[in-house]
Amino acid sequence: IYIKKRGPWLKIHRVVGVAVLFLGLYQVGDGLNMFADNYKTQNLCPSYLVFLALSGVSVIVYKFYLILFSSEIEKERLGRDLVLTDDDVEGHSGRGYLHDDDHHVML
Repeated sequence: IYIKKRGPWLKIHRVVGVAVLFLGLYQVGDGLNMFADNYKTQNLCPSYLVFLALSGVSVIVYKFYLILFSSEIEKERLGRDLVLTDDDVEGHSGRGYLHDDDHHVML
């Protein structure tokens, strides 16, 4: 019952959030145009649009990365290799380095 009551609110909340995001982005672009017109300066709106495009592409690439490597990410999230063995630690008197394929962590 709780999920059914929350479902419509969640959809409306997402739609309103995305709408406010796009309206805010539009307002910044329009403000850059107005500033350039009022103060006779260089219009920074094209630079802003390039920034938005690069940001959008980076979000999309990151999302595809998460989808493609979700199993490896889940393994790391669940704590793969949390148990240390003597082979993992080198050094003396309890101080050494934990060896991983990519990292060396001082103990």
